[in-house]
Order: sequence, then C-alpha cells, then structure tokens
Amino acid sequence: MHKIFLRHSFFIPLILISFQLSSAYAINAQVQTGNTEREVFDIGIRIAPPFVMQENDGSFSGLSIELWEEIARQLDIEFQYKERDLAYLLQGANDGSLFASVAALTITSEREERVDFTHPFFVTGLGIAVPHKPAGLWIAFKGLFSSDFIWVVFFWFLNPTGSYLIGSATMG
Repeated sequence: MHKIFLRHSFFIPLILISFQLSSAYAINAQVQTGNTEREVFDIGIRIAPPFVMQENDGSFSGLSIELWEEIARQLDIEFQYKERDLAYLLQGANDGSLFASVAALTITSEREERVDFTHPFFVTGLGIAVPHKPAGLWIAFKGLFSSDFIWVVFFWFLNPTGSYLIGSATMG
C-alpha cells in the first residue's frame, strides 16, 4: 500500500505495539535451535481507523498494520490476525495468548503494570474548530484589554491622582 512510508526508519515510532517479551525470546530460540517447523503467531488487532482498518476483501490495512507487517518481515515470522476487543488485546499480551497487540492503544499507568509498550507514536489533544471570521482593527484592539482593565483606566482618567480613594477611606 504505502511502501515508501515503511522504508523510512524515522517513521517507525508511528505505531503502538505491545509485545510479550517472552515471545520475542521464543523467536530467537527457534532460530538458534534450527527448528524448521515455523510457528504461526497470533496478533491481536482492533479496528480503529486509520491505524487498523478492514478492507472489503477481509484483509487488514492501516498505519499499525503496515508497520507490524514490516516488523514481521524483518523478524521473518509468520502470523495471523485475531480481531479482539480492547480488554482481550491487553489480557492476551499479558498472558502470552497473543504474541503482540497491534492497535491504537492508550498507554496508562495501570496498563503499564501489566504489559510493556513501545514508545507512543500518536499524541493528540482535543480541539474545537470554528469558522474563521476575519477580525477588524477594533476587534483586535478590544482583544488586548479586558472589561475590568478598561474600567480601571476609565476611572484613572477621571481622577488620575486617586484622591477619591484616599478621601473615601478617611471619611469613614
């Protein structure tokens, strides 16, 4: 799909995959022992565009999918996707029933106690979009001052010495 995206190593942090570390060691042991029977690893996924999407033909695509497939290619492992809910993605990564969970997963302190995460790839904040209305000079000037500030300046111009404050304080 977007092969150029995968060739640039600086885009590698653009995904969040939680790995079960013991499974990574199992791959290394399989390679070192020369075991010719290839294990097929279960990869948990959850549909969350643009990270994981299901195509009309049933295949999966998206940012997370492309990155995972490149990682699997480099590790020379076989895998199959297992669509799961969020709770099972985390549980499966924790108990080893899933080799990895590939989805848009939010890192929380509670989750970090159960599974290891890669570095976050997508950091966002909420915002509200409103139509752009060009402001005139008066609106720009008005934006510099609050109404309280304008009242203080107004009263200062009426009595720049501030004697009305002193006089009212001494009359009481």
